Amino acid sequence: MTLGAMTVDNPVVWRAGSFEVELLPRLGAAVAALRWTGPDGVRHDLLRPADDAARAGNDPASLSMFLMAPFCNRIDGGRFRFDGQTVTLPQNRAHEDMTIHGFVWDRAWVVERATDEDLVLSCERDDGPDPYRFKTKLAITADADAVTFALKLESTTATLLPYGLGFHPYFPYAADMTLDVWAAGAFDLGQRCLPESVAPSRAMLGTGRATVLPDTAPLEIHFGAWDREAIMTWPSRALSVTLTASEPFKNLQIYVPPDRSACCVEPMSHLTDVVNRPAFAQWGYMETLGRGGTLTGAMTLRPQRIAQ
Repeated sequence: MTLGAMTVDNPVVWRAGSFEVELLPRLGAAVAALRWTGPDGVRHDLLRPADDAARAGNDPASLSMFLMAPFCNRIDGGRFRFDGQTVTLPQNRAHEDMTIHGFVWDRAWVVERATDEDLVLSCERDDGPDPYRFKTKLAITADADAVTFALKLESTTATLLPYGLGFHPYFPYAADMTLDVWAAGAFDLGQRCLPESVAPSRAMLGTGRATVLPDTAPLEIHFGAWDREAIMTWPSRALSVTLTASEPFKNLQIYVPPDRSACCVEPMSHLTDVVNRPAFAQWGYMETLGRGGTLTGAMTLRPQRIAQ
C-alpha cells in the first residue's frame, strides 16, 4: 500500500524479501529494529533492538540506527571558518563544547511512500540560527539477500557550505565478535574524540584480517581511506554481516559505548571535525554545495549464516 506524504507518530514496520525494518519517523527516521529471516527460517536481529524505554524516549542513540546530515560526528566548539566567514552552529552537546551528528537525527521525518518495493522518507530543514538549509531523503530497498539504505541531501540555500552524510548503526556486541576492515590510515583520537594524528593502520583493526575487538569500552577508532567494506562475524550466533558503502563514504568510525551494548560501524563521508583540521583534508574533506547541489550515498547490509 502506498502512503501519501504524512508525518507518522507511531513506528512504521516495513517488510520486503527476508527483511523487516521498524522505524520511528517522529524521531529522525531512526531504526528501532532490523530483522532478517535466514534460509533456515530463523529470525535474527542484525542491529541492536530497541527496548520499550528506548522506543518511548527521545534519544535516537538508544535505538538501532540514526542518520547523520549535514555533517557527521563532532564539530569542535560548534563553529568553523569557511570561505572567509565564521559559521556558528547550535550546540547539542554544550557540556563538551560540541555540535554532534548534524540536524536530522532528532527531527520529525515524513513518510512519502511505503510499497512492496521501497520505503521512502524525507526531512527538510528550513530554519535555524545557522545558514544550513537542505532537504534529505532516505530510501530503503531489500531483497532476499541484502537491505540497502540510500541517503540523499540537497542544499536549498545559495550560501556555499561544506556538507556530509553518514549512517550510525548499532550492531549487537559480543565478546567473540570479530571485525574485518582494511584502511590506509588510522587516527589517534584525543580525550575529546577529535583526530590528532594519523598513521598507517597496521595494528588492531584495518589490517584486512578478522580481529576480535579490543577489550576496551568506551572504544573510539577512526579510519580514513578504507575500502568501503566491513565484515562483522559473531561465531556464537553463527552469523556474519557484510557492510558495503558507496561513494562518498571515505571514512569509517568504530564506537563501542561504555556498557558494551553495541558496536557501531559508521560509514561517513568525511573525517570528524575536518573543517577545523585542514591538515587532514586529504583523509576526507566535506563536499561544498550551493543551492541545488546534491550529495548521495548508500549502505548495504548482507547477512549470512556461518558454521559454529
